[in-house]
Amino acid sequence: MRSRKTDQLALEHGVSWLFDDEMFAGWKRHGNTTWSLSSLVTMALIWAWGDDGGLQERFRKGLTILPRLDRSGEWGGTYQGFVKVLRTWTKRLLPAVVRRLRERMQNIGATDWKICGWTVMAVDGTRIETPRTKENEAWFSRVPKHRRRHRQSSRRRKSTQKRKQQPAAPQVWLTVMWHVGLGLLWDWRQGPSGCSERAHLQEMLDELPEQTLVVADAGFQGYEYWQSLIERDHSFLIRVAGNVRLLRGLGYVRRRKQIAYLWPDAVRRRKQPPIVLRLFEFHDGRRSVWLATNVLDPGRLSSRQALKIYHLRWGVELFIRGFKQTFGRGKLRSRAPQNVELELHWSLIGLWCLELLAVRELLARSRTPCDLSTAGALRAVRQALQSAAAGVDFDLCSQLAAIRHDGYRRRQKSIRSWPKKKTTIPAGPPQLSSANTEQIKTANELRNQAA
Repeated sequence: MRSRKTDQLALEHGVSWLFDDEMFAGWKRHGNTTWSLSSLVTMALIWAWGDDGGLQERFRKGLTILPRLDRSGEWGGTYQGFVKVLRTWTKRLLPAVVRRLRERMQNIGATDWKICGWTVMAVDGTRIETPRTKENEAWFSRVPKHRRRHRQSSRRRKSTQKRKQQPAAPQVWLTVMWHVGLGLLWDWRQGPSGCSERAHLQEMLDELPEQTLVVADAGFQGYEYWQSLIERDHSFLIRVAGNVRLLRGLGYVRRRKQIAYLWPDAVRRRKQPPIVLRLFEFHDGRRSVWLATNVLDPGRLSSRQALKIYHLRWGVELFIRGFKQTFGRGKLRSRAPQNVELELHWSLIGLWCLELLAVRELLARSRTPCDLSTAGALRAVRQALQSAAAGVDFDLCSQLAAIRHDGYRRRQKSIRSWPKKKTTIPAGPPQLSSANTEQIKTANELRNQAA
């Protein structure tokens, strides 16, 4: 049986493994700040992990837990002061915190870092609701395009406004980059609901490891975005649908069965080269799925490996669902836009740390990251926080190592009537056409110039 002292320090050791005082050595803080940086980050984690409904309740409960995890004793006692200091330091703290978590991932995940010889990153986007305040609506709501309005009589205008439905709640657009091998978060971007997830992807490209394979669904198509990946020496495996026009028989490279080209007319007129692709067609039991990649060598990425990697992409969907439902961030609670962004940043950091601690314990016992259960890890950490607040023993390491995915096979839910069920028609296959004489001539000229 473990000693009482070891049990009490299990949570403290976990937090100190994530973030230690050496991270903030040499950092200067303002003279009026009562919070030390290590205490601020520790409280932000407790604040994100808390199971109380309100943000202030989480902070007040965190004040009883913080003395057991941080020995410095340098922190404030008001929620307003904590949020103000956290808002001031978050812009500088986030890069250091993200860099440390990535280092910890590399330290524990040597065997699971790559899949089929690739460092695979999955990307996907979602919307997070915020409270309906005037500030949030002005900051996060999509700005509609200018439309010409006809003058109406006052009586007709009032009846139109009465019939008008209440607009949707303001939303934050969140795009996440997820490490497929370890099943952990890697990067994210957020913005108003009118943001582009493809633009978010371009912002995250510089944070990718060398020669990464980016796998994504059909929302991340486009010449500019794929060219950005190629220019940074990355590869991609992305689903293509009916809104993509591809060419066959262009003659830019040696003709093979799976070769196709992405070459929009606007790009061709600018004398830019086409993107050479390999096309895969699979059947998921209901319809055909088309995948495109810039990896032309079948020895580096075979059809079987491409299908396996694309199936593993589903993990990013499960991560987003776990963040919104299991972790309870489907709707944020902050009423000011700056605090909404703050809450979202540290909620993602909290979930990242939570799952990283769990994966660390699983790998230490020769298990795989696939056994990770977000609900089980969250339950174990929250029990450790409650035990720390009450001064009761709790073996967090053993609890994290004991979590296991339930393995239950869910039945098909398509026959059920869901309130927010999507009814859009699935996208069809990409539009494949043969290159004409002018396109072949321009491609040959570009190839000769490049040679």
